[in-house]
Amino acid sequence: MVRVDIRKLSNTLIKAGVPEKRAVLLAKAFKDSINEVDPVSQSYVNKKIEKSKNDTLQYLLAFLGLQMILIPCFHYIMTNL
Repeated sequence: MVRVDIRKLSNTLIKAGVPEKRAVLLAKAFKDSINEVDPVSQSYVNKKIEKSKNDTLQYLLAFLGLQMILIPCFHYIMTNL
């Protein structure tokens, strides 16, 4: 659960030039909206990061493999034309 200090948030908004009443309302609305968000477990985040790393590695290996095939082909074509 995320803890939001309405007083600190509204003071920060007031220092940024937001009118006081609006700053308090914005801080309360932000606190209400942030509490509606379900917390995500760290293991879920770690799985997503690992999947992203694996996908990136697969694309990189596929690109390198394609280069290993195409470069000799282009070299052969260019030298025999």
